[in-house]
Amino acid sequence: MRPGERPSLWLRREAGPTELRAPIAPAAARALIAAGIAVTVEDCPRRIFRTEEYAAAGCRIAGPGTWPDAPDDHYVIGLKEPEDDPLPLRHRHLFFGHAYNGQRGAGRLLRRFAEGGGSLLDLEHVTDAAGVRVAAFGHWAGYVGAALAVLHAGGLLDAPLRPMSLPALEAALRRPRERVATALVIGALGRG
Repeated sequence: MRPGERPSLWLRREAGPTELRAPIAPAAARALIAAGIAVTVEDCPRRIFRTEEYAAAGCRIAGPGTWPDAPDDHYVIGLKEPEDDPLPLRHRHLFFGHAYNGQRGAGRLLRRFAEGGGSLLDLEHVTDAAGVRVAAFGHWAGYVGAALAVLHAGGLLDAPLRPMSLPALEAALRRPRERVATALVIGALGRG
């Protein structure tokens, strides 16, 4: 990107069939567009936000899975890694790549970037000036993760997962179970 240019963002659909989350909400997309940043959003019927909400926010809508054909100057944004195929990755990508700590599949993912000339801005490692992660999970992500672990350990986790309200989750956690879960909390600040 040349000095003075504004980035263009391409929000791709998530590859995982159960992934509903989106790293950019329609309201945030509207604010980005107001700041002069172009936002393209791939249609995805399972995303928590409807495609029509992005269109109403001023986003350009693209077909699902079309990000490989996005212009070279676009940042391709997602939460998790794109489809696991041999396609070389040529764009600048932002997502939780889990690629720099030796996680499973990291070598294959990084090879795709090397072959395509693209780059990975791994959200797992983006920090502010003080070195604090800017995309760390918050209180509710930890709460839900712990709650799901307790339900699973007690044999009470239904699959596939379905959305539920906080009162319904708390009621499920209060149900009697044969096995009682124990926990070990790691990370004094909850950001471990």
